[in-house]
Formats: sequence, structure tokens, C-alpha cells
Amino acid sequence: MKKLMALAIVLLLAFAVFAQGAAEKAETQTLVVSTWGTAEDALMAEVYEPFEKMYNCKVILDLGTTADRYNKLINDPNTTVDVVELNQQKLGDGLAVGIFQPVSKEELATIYPELIKAGQDMIDAGAGMPYTMNAMGIFYNPEVTGFEIKSWKDLWDPRLEGKIAAPVITSTFGPAFVTMCSNAYDVDITADGGATGFKALADLQKNIAITYSKSADVANLLQNGEISVAIVGDFAVPSCLKGDPNGMFFFPEEGTYVNFNAICMTKNCKNRDLAIKYMNYRASKTVAEGMLKSANETPINTTVALTAEEKANIMSDADLAKARSVDFTVVSPNWESWVDQFNKILNK
Repeated sequence: MKKLMALAIVLLLAFAVFAQGAAEKAETQTLVVSTWGTAEDALMAEVYEPFEKMYNCKVILDLGTTADRYNKLINDPNTTVDVVELNQQKLGDGLAVGIFQPVSKEELATIYPELIKAGQDMIDAGAGMPYTMNAMGIFYNPEVTGFEIKSWKDLWDPRLEGKIAAPVITSTFGPAFVTMCSNAYDVDITADGGATGFKALADLQKNIAITYSKSADVANLLQNGEISVAIVGDFAVPSCLKGDPNGMFFFPEEGTYVNFNAICMTKNCKNRDLAIKYMNYRASKTVAEGMLKSANETPINTTVALTAEEKANIMSDADLAKARSVDFTVVSPNWESWVDQFNKILNK
């Protein structure tokens, strides 16, 4: 009898452990995150895996370019995406057509006080949860080009014929690239809707060897000697250095062009509470420090302390003072025309 009772107790304990494990498994929540397919190793180590452990959840990634992911989102009313990470242009487009849920400052109270004022302003305006700011500059090797590049206008130098990689129009810095072309010819896009920018682009066409949609591809282009100059965002510096360890990145003397990446919650979000936790977590001090070291992602969290080496590859206060942004009130209404003109000029 005692043996039977002992066996029964063992079985009950085993069942209890099994039931607890099954319950914990059943309670595991999922969060579908739509994001870029860049710096995946850094993101897994610094963002997704720690978040999964912290909140006993599973992060499912929907990867792709900005344009591809945005188009999927607006064309699929049954999307399973919970939160989407976008640049400012597509963020604005999405807000205009009402595909996002509003998120209040109070829901982001954990991170809001730590953000720079521009980030707080975006939240106040209902423009998502910003987590990083990036800037467009030039990566090149002076020993390969044979001369020093200082200005955006230097890109039109005949010595750079067939040596430049430029972002496609539908990428994060595509509109900034065209805006830069217009400014290089001393005309603001508000004056003519970008017409001068496309004239300048046509003149620059002979120097452009290739356009790219993923900044990660630039490393291979540099390594293979297909290009010696790349117009890229500062987040691409680590991969560019893998392609050319002797290259350098800088912001031209006229100033850089900036963009915020932000997280928005879709109308179909299945788990608002977990999505809010992710938003607060993504711009936290710990994550911002990790992504700065691993992927040169510029933090907008004011509690992050930067080393001299880290400051070298991101915007300084002086760079920020001269920084420009793209006027999407001009770009968005003319978007189809901009895409068409860009492709006609560079895809001849």
C-alpha cells in the first residue's frame, strides 16, 4: 500500500510539473514586428532575444525594404503585423491613410522623459514611437578616388565617373538624395517641386555606377571594386568598413540630411499591451547602447553616454546644427512623378 501511495504521489508531482509547463507554454505571447532585414545579428542579440526573455514572448519578424513592407501593409486588411518600423516618409503616409492605432504619451511614459525633444515632439504629434535618428553622408577611400571629397557638389567631379553607389528613390534616403541634388544646384525643392533636383541627377548620372535598395549590399560593391564612393546613411558605416577597411565616412560641409525611424502600432495589432512594452523597450538606454556599439545606430535616448570613438561615426552637435530634413509636403503629393523620373534617369 505504501509503495502504491508513493507511486501515486510521484505521478501527481510529475503531472503537476507537466501541467505547469504546459500552462507556461500556452501563456507565451507573440509579437509580429515588421522591420528592415539589416543588422540582423545585432538586432537578435541586442533587441529581440532579450525582449523575449524579459516578457516570456516570441518575436516573429516580417523583413523587407521600406517600400515592400509598407505596400504589403496597406494592401492587406488582414495583416498579422502588430508593429511596424518605418522611416519618416512612410510613417507620414501611413498616418495620412489611417492604418495605425494612436499611442498616447502616457502609454510611453517609461521612455518619453529620456528622449531628445524632437523625439518627444513626434510622440506628442501622434507620429509613432521614434527610437533612432540617422543621417546621410558619404563613404569613400581618398586613396582610391585620388582626391579629397569635402562637399556634396564634389560628387559631380568627372574623376568619379562610374564610381558612385546611390540609394534608390524608394529607400530611406532616396528622397533626401534627390533633395541634395537640388540643393547642390542651389535650388530648394519647394521652389519647383524637385525639377532642378532631377536635372542635377541627370547630370550626375554618368558618375553613378549603381543604385542600391539595401545598404548591406554596398559592402560587396566596395569589396569587389565596383564602386569607390557610396552615398549612405550613418547606420551603414559598419558594413561599409567591412567592404573597405581603409574607407571613411563623413558629413559634407553643407550639412547632412536626417531621418527618424519610428515604431507604429497597426490597426490589426492583437496584443496592445505587449506592443507598448516593445515600444518603450526599443529606445531604452540598454538597447540604445547595444545597438550603437553593434550597428552604429544613433541613440535618441539622452541617458546614453558616448565614447569619443562612438561620436566619430554619428552626428556631432555641429553636424546636427547644420542638418536638413526633407520636405515631404513637397515630395508626397509628387511621389509617383518622382519615382518615374528617378527610374527614367538612372535605369536607362
